[in-house]
Amino acid sequence: MKTPAKRILIVDDVRAIANRIALLIEECKSCNYEIRQANTVVEAKNLLNSETFNLILLDIHLKENNGLFLLQEIKNRNPEVYVIMITNNATDEYRNASLQLGADNFLDKTTDFEFIPQVISKLLSVNQR
Repeated sequence: MKTPAKRILIVDDVRAIANRIALLIEECKSCNYEIRQANTVVEAKNLLNSETFNLILLDIHLKENNGLFLLQEIKNRNPEVYVIMITNNATDEYRNASLQLGADNFLDKTTDFEFIPQVISKLLSVNQR
């Protein structure tokens, strides 16, 4: 019996970055992931209202809102979903705020980009909460 795909949502307002992250994740040939993308908070909320995800990659700086607000909403609704915060502005303030609000990991897009698949694999290989 085939294991169901792990569902991943990428929330980033820069479509090129979201696409690159998706391609990076898809390079894992042995992984069974279904990837969706949202480029706005509204799109993300619509997907979160209609679908279930195992893991969310969430940018902190979104055009219409701060990703920390969406992180808080996600964790209030479903504390079991893994959330990895991603940003180009990896200050200690953002890192601490993200982790306090329940993020499972925090990655700097400028230095940690290539580690995204490894972090995802590690989180999703652990027993789902």
